[in-house]
Amino acid sequence: MKRKVIQQSKQAYTITLPIKWIRERNVDAGDDLEVSILDNQLLIGADKKKGKKRSIVLKAKGNEESQVRTAIVNAYRSGYDIISLEFDGDKKWLKNAVDKTLLGFESFEKSKHLHVIESVSEPSYEQFEEMIGRSFFVLKQILKRLPEENIEDMVHKIQRYDNFLKRSISKELFTVKGATFLWQFLSNMTQIARASLHLQTHLRKNDMSINQKDMKSYEVLLDMIDTIQKSFLKKDHTILQELHETRHGMQNHFENKKNVDAIYVYHMINLSRLIFLSNSPLSGYLFEQN
Repeated sequence: MKRKVIQQSKQAYTITLPIKWIRERNVDAGDDLEVSILDNQLLIGADKKKGKKRSIVLKAKGNEESQVRTAIVNAYRSGYDIISLEFDGDKKWLKNAVDKTLLGFESFEKSKHLHVIESVSEPSYEQFEEMIGRSFFVLKQILKRLPEENIEDMVHKIQRYDNFLKRSISKELFTVKGATFLWQFLSNMTQIARASLHLQTHLRKNDMSINQKDMKSYEVLLDMIDTIQKSFLKKDHTILQELHETRHGMQNHFENKKNVDAIYVYHMINLSRLIFLSNSPLSGYLFEQN
């Protein structure tokens, strides 16, 4: 939407705010609004506590952990503040699912079959850009430590960041051009983290060690992530051209090797593919920014 700039005096200019935005956030005359500058964008935010809390009731017919986890994660991403869950499943794995996927939320047992999931220490939505930066850092740590250290906790951290960032977009508390592209890019980052965990699980299950030559492959994956990060920070889509050549080099490295575990090769090529695919939504996002 567009708004005309109104000159009040030589040093004062005003714009009107959309009435829909005002009503949804319960903004009144005299309220303080947060105003910040991001490149050529002016971001205006209302205190999240002023808005009416959104609630939803979910009913879990089965006791499948993945079913319930998917439901509560998407309710959280959609911007609901209070999630009431009716189910007869194990309370321990419900708490586990909340802790691993929802940032700043906890579950409380209201009755035998009713649990309420709501915010207790939700981060500030002003940390949006900072949290994307943290996601890049954690993702690179995952690839660096994958051959030797347990990365499961870091993968869950990426998932929590992903869900919180998408929640910020849904609640329109961080308005950004190209939000659809950014949403898909965040999903790609989470898929890369999860694919890394699948690879580590295979390595440990089969007691496999990584030889020196294959360690270079992990360095290639890190270089690809560095390219993605550099492009994002500089808002320059031309930097992403480097990924095309790097990806082919990774495929050729494994396709020419013999007597190598096929599942391991699949995981490595899949990782490079996922990193490469992230350049598509990132390009769309950068086009919108520029």
